Amino acid sequence: METENEPPLRIVVAGQMPPPYGGQNLNIERVFNIFGATEGYGVEHWKFDFKPPRASAHRTTFAKVAELARVLVRLVRLRAQGRTDYILYPTGGHCLGPNLRDILLLPIACLVADRVCVHFQAAGQATVLPNFPAPLRWLLKAAHRMCFGAIVLTEFGRRDAEALGHRRIAVIPNAVEDRASQFTERKSETDPVLLSVGQLCPEKGTPALLEACAQLQASGRRFRLRLVGECLYPYSEKELRETISRLGLSETVECLGLLHGQELDEAYRTADLFISSTVAPFESFGLVLIEAMMWGLPLVITDWRANGEVAGSGEQLPGGICFPIGGDLAATIVTAADDAFDRREQWVTWGRRNRERYERLYHIDVLKKNLWTYFHQDVAEKKSA
Repeated sequence: METENEPPLRIVVAGQMPPPYGGQNLNIERVFNIFGATEGYGVEHWKFDFKPPRASAHRTTFAKVAELARVLVRLVRLRAQGRTDYILYPTGGHCLGPNLRDILLLPIACLVADRVCVHFQAAGQATVLPNFPAPLRWLLKAAHRMCFGAIVLTEFGRRDAEALGHRRIAVIPNAVEDRASQFTERKSETDPVLLSVGQLCPEKGTPALLEACAQLQASGRRFRLRLVGECLYPYSEKELRETISRLGLSETVECLGLLHGQELDEAYRTADLFISSTVAPFESFGLVLIEAMMWGLPLVITDWRANGEVAGSGEQLPGGICFPIGGDLAATIVTAADDAFDRREQWVTWGRRNRERYERLYHIDVLKKNLWTYFHQDVAEKKSA
């Protein structure tokens, strides 16, 4: 794809790669690897290390300040290596601390690179921004307005970039490598295996999902639920297991912990239905949704933020059920799951549609093409101006 005699774009990808294995960290690593494996780019990593390896742990303010100093030193070293065309910078999301970080780092990044593009992999700024003190809002918007533009993951995500003053906004969805190309469609006749993947906490709907499972079980539904992920502080594994025991789900729910690679693939491969109960204010683009779609799983998911956009079209998903959230999350999960169980003969069709949507929109080659178009088209426009 590289044009003859055209030097490669030097792009610095900022942020923290795994561990921990959160969606944002995995996506930073994925984008970095795409640039590194594609002709036409020279890629460097501006390393952040603000989060400890375990997502449930907390790092002290002193440790984060010390890391901030190290981050600045790393940026100076990168600048000393030569001119940078772009810095691709991960925004702070809905938490105050990372936004304070952005107020400091974004202006400096803009001084170092020709252009800074803010990658909105974390979300929720449009919701929390009105709650920040007025001086902080002004500083944060000023820092973002210094940047060249923003990449958001969904049309829904535009509101975060717009709230911070961005005018040049591109929608480039996430993608994952195809690890299920040889997978054959499920035709299970046994008790279905429900799979939930992600952080375990109230914001992700974990307690409500367990309560819903208890109600479904009491009504005579037969199934198993597998939980993949680790507890997000302050929600603890002890609290999780106590809830499972109290609800009489010890024989129904399996807690598999945090899985990667082949173990995670096996969890998807051996499941019959994917369920997501998230109501997290920081939800931007559910990477687990497209992983489930890649594996041809039918979906039962909350109609929350961009979930419906990612999976299809709101409540009328072609490959499952996207249910509206009521006052009682557990009750809405029960209603949606009951509906899915009653339509089990459609699960294979739902899964096939989800696989087709993954191949069309969320295959890794689609992301490669979209990134190439975004960065090189802008270079071409700049030259012709």
